Amino acid sequence: MKILFGIQITGNGHITRSEVLIKKLESLGHTVDIVVSGSSSGLNVGAKWKFSGFTLFSNGFGGVNYLKSILWVNPFKIVRDVIKLSKEDYDLVISDFEPISIWSSFFGKKKCISICNQNSILDTRGNYLKKLFILIMTLGSIRLKYSYTKADSSGYYPPVDLGSGEITSGNTIVVYMPYTNYGEIIKVAKNFSDFNWVIYCGVDKVVSSNILLKKIDRSGFIESLKSSKGVITSCGFSTTIEALYLKKKLWAIPLRGQWEQWENSKVLKKLGIFTSEFSVENFKTWEKNYDTVKLEIKDDTVELVEKIIRIGEKG
Repeated sequence: MKILFGIQITGNGHITRSEVLIKKLESLGHTVDIVVSGSSSGLNVGAKWKFSGFTLFSNGFGGVNYLKSILWVNPFKIVRDVIKLSKEDYDLVISDFEPISIWSSFFGKKKCISICNQNSILDTRGNYLKKLFILIMTLGSIRLKYSYTKADSSGYYPPVDLGSGEITSGNTIVVYMPYTNYGEIIKVAKNFSDFNWVIYCGVDKVVSSNILLKKIDRSGFIESLKSSKGVITSCGFSTTIEALYLKKKLWAIPLRGQWEQWENSKVLKKLGIFTSEFSVENFKTWEKNYDTVKLEIKDDTVELVEKIIRIGEKG
């Protein structure tokens, strides 16, 4: 099959899990072209098309800058991009919450699969405005969902590439909070010299003997996770599920004003994950009173790809 794969690049998680699926599909002989939209990712992805689409910008203090995010959107360009892509010839469109590819498939009358954790919200009670937003963003697609816990047979654990290295437990706290100014994180870290801190942000810098800033690098980030004592991150789906895969002690902080992360935080809190805001006192609480949550998560990549191919090849 000739496949168009849409990836939302507001954040890095959509990229990392989509790349696993793309590599598997290509290994089976399928041709995959990539389209991306958004602007907040620190990772590079080889895309045939890149559109501005929608994105969320940070206010630097753990929240969303909605004014900047709204001003970023160009509806006339979105319509033009949808029309352009709808004319391309593909057997199947797959999208990880990337709307241009989905809308182009709808108007171009192409078969489309939407697979993302946002689709899980459609199974919850209430949340009617959120559900309407998801339905619009996944218009006309066959919806598959990623989830933390497979409550039914329609859900999948997301593909994760964690390499082949050993998983250990050192004395390092890995921090990935891309919507929070790293200076605010350093202020807290300086109070805990018993730990080594690796803070992933936009710069490489040695702050002190136990605090290191690092740019986002996928392989380096995974190695840091695998050797860490604990992980502090936002409630984005991919990093939290990676920490759970690795059975690491996790502190997940929802981004203020980002409804998806608040929905994730509700599930994580039920699992026993600490979800309070980042502060000195809350670090003490997390360190003293919380332990690793051990979920039995399996790799669903093969099962998921088989499902995708069945849908794509069905007349």
